Amino acid sequence: MISSECRIADFVGAIRGKDYYDAVRMADAEVTEAERRLLRSSSDAELRQRCGLAYAQTIKHLIRYMRYGLRPPRRVGMQAELLQAVPTAGAARHRD
Repeated sequence: MISSECRIADFVGAIRGKDYYDAVRMADAEVTEAERRLLRSSSDAELRQRCGLAYAQTIKHLIRYMRYGLRPPRRVGMQAELLQAVPTAGAARHRD
């Protein structure tokens, strides 16, 4: 996992400056790993709590934002400066 502590700010920092396609691929892998940790019965309960459903859902909201420009709901608590650091599909198209 990119963020071993399951912090969205750490993940966004890791994809900042990356190509749009690499960022989406990395986000997809992060969601998959977070959900796997949630389902593993052998993993630490504290780790499952920290890297559980909320983190996976936040990354999924981030993917929707990157692909379609849909802002995450306010309850997710993703700050505007984090969203500005994320590559989006619109930016990928304009670079051509």
